[in-house]
Amino acid sequence: MTTKNRRTERPETDCPTKEPSPGIDYSGGFANRDKEGFHYGVIKCYNLASWIWDEVQGEYDIYCPQCGELVDESQPVDCEKCSHCGSSHPDYQFSDEPRIQYIQDKEDAPEETYAVVDSDGDFFVMKSPYYTRSMYCSPCAPGAGDLMNPCPNGPRTLCLGPEWLAEHFEGRLPYPIYRKDTNELVQA
Repeated sequence: MTTKNRRTERPETDCPTKEPSPGIDYSGGFANRDKEGFHYGVIKCYNLASWIWDEVQGEYDIYCPQCGELVDESQPVDCEKCSHCGSSHPDYQFSDEPRIQYIQDKEDAPEETYAVVDSDGDFFVMKSPYYTRSMYCSPCAPGAGDLMNPCPNGPRTLCLGPEWLAEHFEGRLPYPIYRKDTNELVQA
């Protein structure tokens, strides 16, 4: 039996595949991806190893102590005059809260991992030698993949290696990990 639809006829059956749907990419394929087409991975901070927070770094905004204006990033910090008010000041003031928090592993290594922390404590994996396949994290992070929801037919999503994940997984990882350069399964 078939059901008539204005545009097409289709059989009355379940979804033709048993694979779960990765969801909807609300970015339309344009956001939260790297140059190679891998989607950024998103993971909650409580799923990560406890040592991670000791490694998180911050970048702070710099303000002129005289006029309070944000110092232009192109102006050297050791410059003697503010580009806004022209006052001479040896000591700039830094913002109380970081503009961005991030963690960077193996700073000069070719297989670097880089993740940015948002205000909710979610880590956005933006560079990694590893990937997994996951469901989309849309609409909250359009185009990014939710690392805690693996999906075999989902987008290739940058992920963290096993050493980054919380001890409470007790050796069983929440997602399969593949090497980007070889597509080899590292650990399931």
